[in-house]
Amino acid sequence: MKYYAVVIIIAVFAVLLICLFPRQMISIDTNESFYSDYSVKGDKVYIYCTVFIKNNSQNEKNVMLNALFDNDVETGLLKESVLKGYDIDRQTEVFELIKGVNKLEVVFIGEFAGTAQKHDRLLPQIKIIEQ
Repeated sequence: MKYYAVVIIIAVFAVLLICLFPRQMISIDTNESFYSDYSVKGDKVYIYCTVFIKNNSQNEKNVMLNALFDNDVETGLLKESVLKGYDIDRQTEVFELIKGVNKLEVVFIGEFAGTAQKHDRLLPQIKIIEQ
């Protein structure tokens, strides 16, 4: 009888842990991801990044990426701080993720504000938007 009570308590504890600390299904591997370069062409700024995304779900997923560039607005590189990410090869804003780790070559495109100087060379804060 005591054995069953212990098993039930452990099972309840395990379920509570899973509910309280759910595993993130899609996440950016910030240790592997990096900023590559940027360029200004006409009235557009192109910011290139290599982003590794972990898809821990059991299915393929479609996502969009937005990045935050507040400091580059302050220094005059960009007119807006939130930029959409586009796949360099296909020029689409929707990325198809397979199960596991995905390496994405992303370009974030924004309006040029007049100062061709990037604030830093760090990976921007990136938000994943599931489709």
